[in-house]
Amino acid sequence: MKQKNDIVSFFRGIAIFTIVIYHLIQTINTDPIIQKVAAFGGAGVHIFILCSGFGLYLSYLQKPINYITFLKKRLSRIYYPYIIIVILMAIHSSIQYNKFPLNEVLSHIFLYKMFSTQLDTSICYPFWFISTIIQFYIAWPLIVKIIQHKRGYIAALVISILYMTIVAVLKYSEFRVWNSFFLQYLWEFCLGMWIAEQLYTHNIKNNTLQVKYKYLIITMIIGIG
Repeated sequence: MKQKNDIVSFFRGIAIFTIVIYHLIQTINTDPIIQKVAAFGGAGVHIFILCSGFGLYLSYLQKPINYITFLKKRLSRIYYPYIIIVILMAIHSSIQYNKFPLNEVLSHIFLYKMFSTQLDTSICYPFWFISTIIQFYIAWPLIVKIIQHKRGYIAALVISILYMTIVAVLKYSEFRVWNSFFLQYLWEFCLGMWIAEQLYTHNIKNNTLQVKYKYLIITMIIGIG
């Protein structure tokens, strides 16, 4: 199923590119219109999460592995490079401000930053996303069990809606720890899993992915809205 993986890799690349441009434009004093257009780059987060759900579940369906092996595999790709970058940025910060942010670094290494409104965006603001994706890895067995029930995908959507509603009612929507908790994005992660299940179940001929562009364009318009 190489072609499907290539397509997902392409969308992941697009997602990463738009996110980088989004944050780059924010640091530059540009025209307000350009700033608004660049804000669409934030949609890259949603694309990446959907693709992550797709890729993880397709891999699971093709070759199931135990939870410990899954975590080792995921962490080796995400966690270790991430910690190296955190330490390098902390060293740079200590040279610039003559103070090493020890607590901030430890919060990244031991992952307790994901529970602190003061630390979640420390060292580098976009690193909040690492907390979210690692939460998905930790909850992976539970997510699989949920979506394998008869109405599992509906349950995932309901869980996300309930969580978003609770966060809004409690007026915590402005806090990254709350508005970026994995339950916020569970529905789109599971949407990616549903797409993977459909492709795997129906065994697409010649292992190719036929893209119906009219539906893709309609979906894009709704998504942008």
